[in-house]
Amino acid sequence: EAPTEPAGEMCKRLWQSVSLLRGLRILSRYAFRMTGRLVIAIHKACGNPFSFKIIYLIKNSGL
Repeated sequence: EAPTEPAGEMCKRLWQSVSLLRGLRILSRYAFRMTGRLVIAIHKACGNPFSFKIIYLIKNSGL
């Protein structure tokens, strides 16, 4: 069954996941790969400006 929540809600959840990853800073190679996938998912769900903002934040989080 497909999720019924609007794209905006999904974007918010994805954003929270990225914030959580950044906050914990437990970023092994695996976690970094997953973050990349998350960015791609956000890019598809929310469009360019949103994903670029996240990529900018990830780059500046000291990875």
